[in-house]
Amino acid sequence: MLNETLSKKRVHWPLLSKRGCLSCHTPHASTAKGLIRGSLSDACAACHKDSVARQKRSPTKHEPVDKGQCMSCHVPHASDQVFLLAQPSVIDLCGKCHDWLKHSSHPLGDKIVDPRNKNITVDCLSCHRSHGTEYKHFIYFATTSEMCTQCHIKFKR
Repeated sequence: MLNETLSKKRVHWPLLSKRGCLSCHTPHASTAKGLIRGSLSDACAACHKDSVARQKRSPTKHEPVDKGQCMSCHVPHASDQVFLLAQPSVIDLCGKCHDWLKHSSHPLGDKIVDPRNKNITVDCLSCHRSHGTEYKHFIYFATTSEMCTQCHIKFKR
């Protein structure tokens, strides 16, 4: 398992720290599966306090974050994806739980270039922050029109 973990493009930094596996795991006993130090929520929150705090402030709760199911979206040790995501495509990852076509017909995918940055394409995270925002539905701005006009400038008032 160690060779497979270290062969990935991105390794969770605590594994490479002085404490290594002991950053998240206890070596002898734990009430949590996988010898995690406390609950998964507590283990992840030990370093990711900002994400937990953002979720608590968010008017819309993302169920996996709220329930401490971080591994619904993230791989805990290493991944070839940014943010240690469990799938190469953010759209496919979000699509495990969300049928985005039911709430949006906005084009997404590898062929849709984000007009704000020609180096990235439009996906779910272009408009939503999965760990929450101070606005409903995890959007980055107070209103949908304010968010949409970041890209669709011609519709700004």
